[in-house]
Amino acid sequence: LTDVVQLLIERGAEINAHGGVCGNALHAAISDGYVDVIQLLFDKAANTNTQCGQYGHPLQTASYEDYLVIVQLLIKNGAEINSQGGYFDTALYGAARFGYLD
Repeated sequence: LTDVVQLLIERGAEINAHGGVCGNALHAAISDGYVDVIQLLFDKAANTNTQCGQYGHPLQTASYEDYLVIVQLLIKNGAEINSQGGYFDTALYGAARFGYLD
C-alpha cells in the first residue's frame, strides 16, 4: 500500500485533498492503522490539523480508534492536542468515551 501511495504522490496526487468517506488520505490511513502510509504523508507535508470526515481532526480519529502509536506520531508532527470538531469534539473525549486510558 505504501508503494501505491508513493506512486500517486509522485504522479501529482494532492495529499491534503478532501473527499471520500474518511475525508482525506491522512484520515483514511489513520482509520485503518497504516503507520507507514501516515509517515509517508507526513514526509510529504500532510496537514496534521485538517478537519474532515466524521471524526474531525486526525488526532481525534486516532484517539477514537485507540492507536497509541499513531497518536504519538501525530503529536510529534504538530497535531493540535485540544482541537475541537467532529463526532466526539476532542481527542480526549473520543478516547475517554471508549475507555482508552493510555
